Amino acid sequence: MCEAILGMIEAGRVEGRTHGEAKIVAIIRKKYIKKKNLQIISDELELDYFYVKEVIDLIHEHPDWTDLQIGETLIMRNNF
Repeated sequence: MCEAILGMIEAGRVEGRTHGEAKIVAIIRKKYIKKKNLQIISDELELDYFYVKEVIDLIHEHPDWTDLQIGETLIMRNNF
């Protein structure tokens, strides 16, 4: 029984991280659409430049993906 509960807790954590990541992706996307360059986005959001670049690269590579899909990919790639 404890294993099942621990599994549910971990699943909730992963889901929470994914949704949080998707919110960050959405903010980056909005700023990029407004023609802000990557360094300015990075500075304004206090995020690593290379992280912002990775998000923008994923947006360009997969224009049909949602922010949630990009967030999931970032988590899997970076093993957050």
